[in-house]
Amino acid sequence: MVEVKREVAKKVNIGIINSGKYVKTEGWEPNYIEFNNERISRVNIIGTIIDKNSENRTLIVDDGTGKINVRSFEDVNFLDKANIGDIVLLIGRPREFNNDKFISPEIIKKINSDWLKLRKKELENIKIESNNLEKIEEGIEENLSSIEEMVRKIKKLDKGEGVVVELLINNKDDERLIENMMQDGIIFEIKPGKIKVLE
Repeated sequence: MVEVKREVAKKVNIGIINSGKYVKTEGWEPNYIEFNNERISRVNIIGTIIDKNSENRTLIVDDGTGKINVRSFEDVNFLDKANIGDIVLLIGRPREFNNDKFISPEIIKKINSDWLKLRKKELENIKIESNNLEKIEEGIEENLSSIEEMVRKIKKLDKGEGVVVELLINNKDDERLIENMMQDGIIFEIKPGKIKVLE
């Protein structure tokens, strides 16, 4: 039995997918996008759904660098999870049909607008290099869950004057999480020792 290694879903923007060369392979090797000598066979993008066509079973996602179709020939219910205007985390495989590139989705998860801003900052500092991307690739669901949970906690405790940081920190992980969220502009210090969520 051939063991197939699951590829890392690389954080890229849609412009890279659209401008890269689509390469078809034979055997067990996956097809991929070639960009700057990098093979990208599985992608992780964040963008906004700008169109939905139930008849053709497609979405169009835009991340500011380009637009791309999202189409599934297997999961006919994936459209149920998505609506025009939603900001989504999309993990899937780049595909091409009649010279038009599209994404075959594995995960579509609705997220808030802070993540779109965060991803743009992230990609500004990332070169499309295999080693670099694999180092920064983390458990996407785990990270989303941690930050979303902290945002909910802050909003629940905030009565208008911000929340005392000490009320939010139970361990070193919480402390690091809050520091990272402040650096990424998700939260800000309204006054010394008090923070709010950026609306």
